[in-house]
Amino acid sequence: SLHDKYKIRKKVHEHNRKTKRLERITGTTQHASRKDPGIPNLCPYKAQLLAQMEERQQRLDDQKEDQKKKRKEAQAKMRAEGQNALSEMRTQAAARGAEFEKKEEEMQSEDASFIKAMTGKHSKAVSANRKQFFQELRKVVANSDIILEVLDARDPLGSRSPQLEEYVNSLNKNKRIVLILNKIDLVPREVVRGWIAYLSQEYPTVAFKSVTAASRARAAATATATTPAAPEASEAPAAASVTHSETMGGDTLIHLLKSYARSHNIM
Repeated sequence: SLHDKYKIRKKVHEHNRKTKRLERITGTTQHASRKDPGIPNLCPYKAQLLAQMEERQQRLDDQKEDQKKKRKEAQAKMRAEGQNALSEMRTQAAARGAEFEKKEEEMQSEDASFIKAMTGKHSKAVSANRKQFFQELRKVVANSDIILEVLDARDPLGSRSPQLEEYVNSLNKNKRIVLILNKIDLVPREVVRGWIAYLSQEYPTVAFKSVTAASRARAAATATATTPAAPEASEAPAAASVTHSETMGGDTLIHLLKSYARSHNIM
């Protein structure tokens, strides 16, 4: 409509007015770019100038092509290096994964063999808790130079583990087993001597008695109690027990461990 026509014309006029005012303030004039008229025809060297311009333009085009070619070669080289690096990383990752799986299989096989040696059963027939216990026990045995097997003086054979001893002996001849005959204060002294003589035929055996808070309290109570009359020599008990309130066998055990460490250059 005419209303829209006049409205547009008014906006154009206002825009031109603001543009001219801005040019006067800033001192800049915006003109449309003029086309290069080229070399006049009357110029005597027009052919030579045109040839030079064409030659220059050709050199610029060749340089652009060379640069473009070099960029493409560099990009192709970077892509190839990236692919090689990626391929190498994949190969290394696959190798590490295979090595890890191999170690896992070896550990599982060793755990299964150890569980079977200890229990006589397949690992699948053993409960999860016992399986975890045997796995930790195998690690301890593998990382130890000396295995201390603690036996109860009241029943040494019942608390002994022949399967563990056989497994340790089959691993490495440098590993040593030391038997600790614990709780010697709960059995007669003659029985302790007999068990030490019997067990020492196979492995070094140390008689041991640990000290607890309860045993110290009992010892203190016994010391403060009234001491009964001493029996005559002919009325001595047939089997006297060890009733000391201090630890027994600790020094012997430490001396044995130090001697083994010095002989194998462990310390």
